[in-house]
Amino acid sequence: MGYVIPLAELVIGVLILTGFWLRWAVFAGGVLMGALLFGVTLKQDWDTAGTQMVYVLCFYFLLRHLPDKPENGRELR
Repeated sequence: MGYVIPLAELVIGVLILTGFWLRWAVFAGGVLMGALLFGVTLKQDWDTAGTQMVYVLCFYFLLRHLPDKPENGRELR
């Protein structure tokens, strides 16, 4: 599992930066951050959990405020 997380972060980050499948990439990033936050709270590392919670909130607000259609008229996938 430790080898999958950096690859997943890389793929999700590239998808978000390029804007390709943006809505799904942000959703996958939020799910990944939720899983990481769950693991950190099981360890009871509350300082790291607080920092990761900020990232989870950023993914939430980004997903919440994504437009349904971009300015060029094509729908987001």
